[in-house]
Amino acid sequence: MKRLLMTCLCGVALLVCGCTTSHYSAAHTEYKVVYGRHIPSSEAGPSAFEKALNEAANAGWVLVSASERDDGVAFGVMKREKKSE
Repeated sequence: MKRLLMTCLCGVALLVCGCTTSHYSAAHTEYKVVYGRHIPSSEAGPSAFEKALNEAANAGWVLVSASERDDGVAFGVMKREKKSE
């Protein structure tokens, strides 16, 4: 009886884990890094970094993370689903 109960619990646990696992894996994802000088003033229009982000977004890329170096050059890590070849 104890063995049957443990088997059922393990089966339920595997079923739950399998149903909640994403089918979107890293094997279907591609990444790239965009760079550009970032000027925080909106009066000057979009910065080179903002333009690079917008161009990438128009091509289907999504921003994952962004940061700025000490010299004012910003970079962003972008990802998207791999296109069918």
